[in-house]
Amino acid sequence: MAFLNDYYKRHIWETDKLQGDFLEFLAKVQLQKEILRIARSQQDLKEVQLAMHSFAQKSKHPVGTR
Repeated sequence: MAFLNDYYKRHIWETDKLQGDFLEFLAKVQLQKEILRIARSQQDLKEVQLAMHSFAQKSKHPVGTR
């Protein structure tokens, strides 16, 4: 993302349309990055929930209370 932002700032645009198209592309890349971040954090949350559930089950089991 930093590379693309730097490219945008340093590039001389031939037309406003090219500049607008690139800005639209940047917005789409940023959106995809945020979607991946959210998906990753949801996956991490699911793993934590599974671990908590597993721990709770073990703590209820007589062997788990030793």
